[in-house]
Amino acid sequence: MLIRGGVLGQGSDRVALKDERLIYRACSMAFALSVGRGSPDEVIGRTDFDLFSGEIAREQMALDSQAIFSAQADISAIRLDSLARDEGQVQAMIVRTPIITSDNKVRGIDIRLIGGPQLNLPNSAVTIDYQTLVNDGIQGSLIIDRTTILFANDMAARVLGYPSAQALMENGQVSELFSAQELQRATRMALTDQISAVRAEEQRINLQAQSQTGSLVRLIARVTQVQWGQTQATLLSFVDVAITQQPQNVALAMRAGELKKQLAEMQRIRANEQRYRHYASAAADFFWELDAKLTFRVASDGLARVLGITRENIVGRTIDQLLDHPANINTESHWAGHLKQLRACRPFRDFEFRWSVGGETRVVRYSGIPVFNQAREFVGYRGVGCDVTASVRQAETTAYHASHDALTGLVNRRSFESTVQEALVASRLTRQAHALCFMDLDSFKIVNDTCGHQAGDELLRQLTQLFDSLVRKSDVLARLGGDEFGVLLYKCGVPEALKLANQIRHEVENFQFLWHENRFTIGVSVGLVVVDDRWESIQSLFGAVDSACYIAKNEGRNRVVVYREGEGNASNRKVSTHWVEEINAALETGRLRLACQRIMPLNKASDGLRFEMLLRLELPNGELIVPQAFLPSAERYGLVSALDERAIELTLSWLSANSELLHNIRHVSINLSAGSFTDAQFCQRLVKSIASSPVPASKLCFEIAETAAITNLSKVSAFMHELSAIGCRFGIDDFGSGLSSFAYLRKLPVDFLKIDGLLIKDILDDETDFTLVKAISDISKSLGKRTVAEFIESPQLLDAVREIGIDFGQGFHLGEPELIS
Repeated sequence: MLIRGGVLGQGSDRVALKDERLIYRACSMAFALSVGRGSPDEVIGRTDFDLFSGEIAREQMALDSQAIFSAQADISAIRLDSLARDEGQVQAMIVRTPIITSDNKVRGIDIRLIGGPQLNLPNSAVTIDYQTLVNDGIQGSLIIDRTTILFANDMAARVLGYPSAQALMENGQVSELFSAQELQRATRMALTDQISAVRAEEQRINLQAQSQTGSLVRLIARVTQVQWGQTQATLLSFVDVAITQQPQNVALAMRAGELKKQLAEMQRIRANEQRYRHYASAAADFFWELDAKLTFRVASDGLARVLGITRENIVGRTIDQLLDHPANINTESHWAGHLKQLRACRPFRDFEFRWSVGGETRVVRYSGIPVFNQAREFVGYRGVGCDVTASVRQAETTAYHASHDALTGLVNRRSFESTVQEALVASRLTRQAHALCFMDLDSFKIVNDTCGHQAGDELLRQLTQLFDSLVRKSDVLARLGGDEFGVLLYKCGVPEALKLANQIRHEVENFQFLWHENRFTIGVSVGLVVVDDRWESIQSLFGAVDSACYIAKNEGRNRVVVYREGEGNASNRKVSTHWVEEINAALETGRLRLACQRIMPLNKASDGLRFEMLLRLELPNGELIVPQAFLPSAERYGLVSALDERAIELTLSWLSANSELLHNIRHVSINLSAGSFTDAQFCQRLVKSIASSPVPASKLCFEIAETAAITNLSKVSAFMHELSAIGCRFGIDDFGSGLSSFAYLRKLPVDFLKIDGLLIKDILDDETDFTLVKAISDISKSLGKRTVAEFIESPQLLDAVREIGIDFGQGFHLGEPELIS
C-alpha cells in the first residue's frame, strides 16, 4: 500500500502517489524532473508546499482534498513555474485518480502529468496524439518484483478477475499471472529502458496474462524499472487488448478519435460507479444480495455488525434460516406478509424488524428491489439497510413525553381526552357503556403551603401508585393537572364504577403522608358519569363529570357523586354558579385581596425590585381562595375581565401610595386572561387607567399564558403593540407547556418568557426537561428575550437554573407570596 517507500521511474511516465494526508509516497524520475527536482528522493515524504509556490500549492492541495472527499477522478491544469525560466509560464495537465480500497475508503491519490515541457529523457511524450491516448489512457497498473505483487489499482484487479486491488495484492502471485517467459520479456524491456533511451513505440510490449478464472488476457503494457522502498521492481502500465485492439484488422482501422471516446466512456462509467457507491454508503449502513432461492450471496460488514453475526454465518443461508436465529425477537405474523412479498418478487421499502444483540434490542430497517436477467427471469434481490435504533428510541421517547405526565408517568390530559373521545365514539356504535371518574384531592393545598412543592410532588407520586393498584388493568388512569386525576373504566356500569370510586375514596381517606416530621391526611372528591351515546360531545361529557365533582366538594368533600339527569342538573347548575355568586359579592364588597411574590435576578446584580401580583378571593369567613378555584367559573360566565381590572386597580393604588417603593421597583407583573386582551373595550379602559395614574407604564409588565396567546395570536398581537406603544412590557407565562415553536415570538413585542413551572421543577431528575429548559434559555437569548424560572423550591434547583443561564427566578425558596392589601 502507500505506506511503503517511493517509486523511482526511469522512463517517460510522470506519475506519483500521495497518501490520504497528501504526502508524496512514491514518484517516477520523470515526475521529479517535471516539478524541478533532481530525483524522486527530493519529492518523497514532502507535500506540495515543499515543491511549489504557496499559491500553486494551495490550489493543488485543495483539488487533491476534493478528489479524496468526493472519491472521483479529476483533471486540471498546473503551472510548472520551476521549469519556465525565461520562457514564461509552462502548463501541463494533471490527472488525479483516487485509490479506493475494498471497503470503499480512499487511501490516496494516483497523480499523472500529461503534456507540458519536454524533458531530456527517453520516451518523453510532448503532444497528445494517438500514442499519447494509448500511453496516458492507462487501464491498469501493477508494481511487481520477481515473486510478489507490490501494488495494484482497482482496474488492474478487474482486468485480472479479482474483486479488488486489495484481493489481488493479498491473494495473487506473479507466477500465477505471468509465465516465466512473459515475465523475462518484461524484465528485459525494463532493464533496456534503464540503460539506454528507447523510443515510446518500442517501449510498449504485448504480454499475455492469466486471470483468476483461468482465462488468458492479452495486454499492451509499458514497462518501467522503479524503486519500491529498498526493492528494485517493475512497473507495468497496461490496457486490455479486448478493449483497445479488438481483432487486429479492426484495431488497425480504429481511429484515434474513436479510441478517445471509448476511454472517456470507461472513465465516465468508473466515475458513475464510484459516485453511486458513495451515495449508497451515505444513505445506508449495510448492503445485501439474495439469489433466486432467497439465499444470501452478499452481506457487507455493516450487516454483520448490525446483526451481531459473522458474514460467514450469513452468506449461504436463506432468509428463512436467518429468521430461525434466537436473536430474531419478532413474531411470525410480523414476518409473514414480508416473506410473502419476497416470494412474489416485489420491491419493498423500509421494512422494520427488531433484533437482539448482546441483550440490546436493535431496530433495523431495510429496503430491496428484485433483480431480473435479460430474459426477465428472477435472479434475486439487491438492497440496503440501516440501524435506526437511535432514531426510533428518540421518536418513542418524544411521543411518550408528549402523551404522559412527567411527574407521575400517567397519561396526560390531552392523551386522556383523546382516549375518552374514542370510547365515546365506540359507545355510539356498539351501545356499550363505560364510566368516567373525575377525582379532585381535598386539602392538597395545605401540603404545598406547609412543606413546599417538593412535598406536594412526592404526595402526588405516592397517590399515583395507590390509584394504580386499585384500578383494573384495562382502565386508563390519567393526571389531568394539578391535584386532579381521571379514570376511564371500560365496559363498566354504574354499580361497579361506584364501588371502585368509593374504594378509592376510602383508601385515600386512610392514607397518611409523611414529610420529614409532618404527617398529613387528605381526602378525594369524586365525580362519576356514564359514558354512553347520549353525550353529543366530549366537552359536554367532561362538563358533567366536572360538575359532579364540584357537587361532591360542595356537599362536604371526600365523597362520590354520580351525575344524574333531572334533579341533578339543578345541583350541577348550583355548583357551577356558586363561584359566580362569590365573585360578584367580592367585587361589590371589596373582598378581593392582592399578594405579591419576589422575582429575583439569578446571574446579574439587581437593577430594581420585581414582583408578580397575585389575586386572592376572601370568603365571608376570612378564608383566602387562590385563583385556580374560581377562575374557571369566572371565565365561563364572563367575569374574568372584571377580576383583571380589579387586580390592575389594586396594583396601581398600592404603587401610587408608596412613592419610595415605586422608585425602587423595576416592574410588577400582572396576569391577564384571554377574555381581557381579546376585548377591545378592556384595552381602551386599561390605557385610560394607566394614563390617569402616577405610575409609569414602564413599571407594568402584563403576563399572558402561552396557550392563550397562540390561540388568539392576531388579537394578542394588536393588544401588545398598542400597550407597548405607551411603554408597557409583556411576558409569556407557562412557556413550554404547549410544546409550540418560537416562530410566533418574532411577531410579538415580548420582553420575558416565564418557563412553565412543571418543566422547571423536574430538571434535577428528568434529563428531557433539563434539555428542554436549556434549549428554551439558549434560543431565548438568541431572540433577545429574558427568561424567568418558576417553582424554585430548593437550593439545588436554584443552582441548576442559574447554571443553565436563566435570567430570573421565582418560587418558595426565593420568597413566598405576601399579602399587601
